[in-house]
Amino acid sequence: MTLTQKIIMPVQRLDLALRDLKSQGLRPAFLPEIAAERVRSYKAGILEPWHQYLDSGSLRAFRTLKSGYPLVAISHKPNYITKNPGILTEAIERGTLVDRALEIPDSEFERLVSKAGTTTIDYSKKRRHPLNGIVEISQALDDKEAIASFGDYKRAKAYFDAFREIYGRNNVGIWLRITEHNKPLGRLLCLGSNNSLDGSNYLDISARFVGVRSAREK
Repeated sequence: MTLTQKIIMPVQRLDLALRDLKSQGLRPAFLPEIAAERVRSYKAGILEPWHQYLDSGSLRAFRTLKSGYPLVAISHKPNYITKNPGILTEAIERGTLVDRALEIPDSEFERLVSKAGTTTIDYSKKRRHPLNGIVEISQALDDKEAIASFGDYKRAKAYFDAFREIYGRNNVGIWLRITEHNKPLGRLLCLGSNNSLDGSNYLDISARFVGVRSAREK
């Protein structure tokens, strides 16, 4: 996958964009793929991908525990939201989104948490809530959820190293707020304004995805 090959999809409401991808036999690129392409483009002297707000197909699901702290699950695989855009459309049209996030069935959340490849962060063990604001890059690289959003530490560091070189800054936006609710909720990760990591993105607004068809999916 290369963003420089212009496989960026048209901007439209997020659920409609997912349906468009599905109708073309594509899936949305996951956040580690988008970040890796930005790093490659930087090394090649191409900065255009850094100036584009891009949504990803990576899922950030969470629920509030009895402790009052959240349990967060990060997945870079096709998921409840990306595979079921019709469910999202129905929630938007019926006005049943919760703080503009999609409610996820308990059984689906439990399956996600136990699934191989999912990273879980239990903030009750940390006795704190997720990062949510402008933080030092060193702090982002010491945060399990921020690292998981990029896939692993090596990928996160490569992205933030390139970010630092391009923008001359040692701080970055890490927006990972939680909406308290009695059921699990889900949002999609994106690289937002100023190339910040955004895990609080609304699901009923316009989105720009990168369509991917892997060799296995062809």
